[in-house]
Amino acid sequence: MDYKEINYIDEISWFRQGELNWLWVMVNNTVAYFMIHKNRSKQAFLELIQNWEGILVSDNYGVYTKWVNLRQTCLAHLIRKAKALGERKNPNTKRFGQQITKGT
Repeated sequence: MDYKEINYIDEISWFRQGELNWLWVMVNNTVAYFMIHKNRSKQAFLELIQNWEGILVSDNYGVYTKWVNLRQTCLAHLIRKAKALGERKNPNTKRFGQQITKGT
């Protein structure tokens, strides 16, 4: 598999001259592409990826979960979620979170 087929994509709020925009990023092992867009939307996502159809690594933002090609949830997000489960008050949930984060 060519590493260029795999891209990590994310977006974050970006204030530009006091106005809310979104900083979108698409990264692989050799290049990072950044785009500032006025929206956090499917349209902005499509403008970012253009005709790319590889494996998407991302968080669980709705636009990403509807990706029709292969997708991997970002492991850092999964670990963060598991650690949060390990801090819950419910003993079963807490135990589950602690078990799955052993060794991280």
